Amino acid sequence: MAGGAQTPARRADQAGRPAQEANDRPPGAYLVGSSCVQPAYRERPQARVRRLQGQTFGFQTFDANPSTRAWLITLEAEAHALAGNERAALIALDAADTAMTSAAEEDNARRPRAAFFGPARLIGERGVALARLQRPQAAQQVLESALASLDPEVIKTRPRLMAALATAHVRQGNIDEACRLGSEARDLAARQQVAPNLQDVRRLRMELEPWRKTRAVRELDDQLALAG
Repeated sequence: MAGGAQTPARRADQAGRPAQEANDRPPGAYLVGSSCVQPAYRERPQARVRRLQGQTFGFQTFDANPSTRAWLITLEAEAHALAGNERAALIALDAADTAMTSAAEEDNARRPRAAFFGPARLIGERGVALARLQRPQAAQQVLESALASLDPEVIKTRPRLMAALATAHVRQGNIDEACRLGSEARDLAARQQVAPNLQDVRRLRMELEPWRKTRAVRELDDQLALAG
């Protein structure tokens, strides 16, 4: 790689080696999850599942603390949804609900905890999965509820959920509303400089390709061009 630069996934791999050597399982599981959110593992869902099942450093989902476990199971559910495996995705999401219930009694002093991942985030991720699984009406209902209950300070999650909600609208033929939501998601993601969220908007744009000549889609194209 030019200049010796490292990808975020490679840095996460290197950070996991001390935990592996010390057999420190909760931090190891957390670091595996951190590596799995990188773009490479969103494009290769089966590789993500293998990582979460312990085939990289030997750390697996159930090595984690409850809040982290809920997050990791949700990452697995997303991978199954990306692969089109509805049954596996929904089973994983139900398991994440169970883990989140245990997280309510978690010792706040224990680290690492996925403190960023709470019940509202979990509801939102269910909506994202439903949108990807071609269940747009159910996805719309869940995502609208999640966005309404999301803590205003949790701004990095909002564009992701908005892009998924836009996808649900595309699949129901609501193109103008999909583009409006996509535009808002793009603006938020660009301000935050969160590459995966911009990737979500670009994935939405692929869904909109049959309507590329409409005014709403052309305007979204102009905004995406500004994002680089």
